[in-house]
Amino acid sequence: MASKNAQEIDQDEIADRPTKGDSLDSVDAAGDGDDGSGAAAVTVHEPDFQPLKEAIVAKNAKSMEHFYDVRVPVWAELGRVEVTIGELLQLGEGTVLRLERPVGEPVDLVSQGVTLARGEVVVVDDCFAIRIKEIHSSEKK
Repeated sequence: MASKNAQEIDQDEIADRPTKGDSLDSVDAAGDGDDGSGAAAVTVHEPDFQPLKEAIVAKNAKSMEHFYDVRVPVWAELGRVEVTIGELLQLGEGTVLRLERPVGEPVDLVSQGVTLARGEVVVVDDCFAIRIKEIHSSEKK
């Protein structure tokens, strides 16, 4: 039988191929059943993996130490406002945007889109800083 390129494979050959969910106990090396070529049969079976939960519990505290030096961006979010694209294009020097957060309300400390804590804005050595007042729980509710 002459070899076929990808464009020459006909629909019957595609229909004969095993698909996800088919029994794959014995499929020939070509993966399309018995094609008469005499290819040796290959036995296919599901892998037997150790459950992840047991591995994670056993190494949880030690494995986190590898990540202690990984740097992630953290920012303080003073407030937000939504504007139209037209309003955005009209922004210029001196424009004032009123934010939705009242004065005196704590700002959010955020990393990777997740609010980690809330706190108050303070000044340290002529730089803004955040004094943490509330840590957000990482537990899923």
